[in-house]
Amino acid sequence: MISFDEQDDELLCRYLYQGNREAFTAIYNKYWQLLFIHAYKMLSDQSEAMDVVQEVFFRIWNNATRLPINSQLKAYLYAAVRHAILKQIEKSKLNKKFASHIQQASTENKEQADRSLLFKEFQQRIDASIQSLPPRMREIFQLSRNEGLSHKEIALLLDITEHTVKTTIHRALLLLKTKLPSFLYILLV
Repeated sequence: MISFDEQDDELLCRYLYQGNREAFTAIYNKYWQLLFIHAYKMLSDQSEAMDVVQEVFFRIWNNATRLPINSQLKAYLYAAVRHAILKQIEKSKLNKKFASHIQQASTENKEQADRSLLFKEFQQRIDASIQSLPPRMREIFQLSRNEGLSHKEIALLLDITEHTVKTTIHRALLLLKTKLPSFLYILLV
């Protein structure tokens, strides 16, 4: 029986290419710690370094009969770890970018929803305050503010004087000012 722990990389690679589990175990035992240290230096995270090295060995075993490994096994393993780390870093950057984008969109949607809700609340308060005005005052006020009619047009439409229209709108604004907070009143003036 062959002792794989004492074999050179070239022979181990030949046996690995044939799917020999003992050759794979010997390669794993020989290089795992060196590759872990290499990965840890690059990632500064023990768990991520372990994951990268394990992933490399997993891929090597699953593709053992198709890998173009020769006597340069050590160089191949280091390059595989470096490639896996770069892939992981790129994936991490994309995940962070995506998470940031999602968070930003969520924040914007929440702010927009908050503004929309606040606007609806303001509109309800304004509408309720306008509805609480005396009927004739409410009618004149709504013709002025909602319909955009001038004092003269309202006076002609309702068969009253322009001075009455102007005085009525002024009184309506004074009443609304007492019913609404000052920042809402500013919207009406």
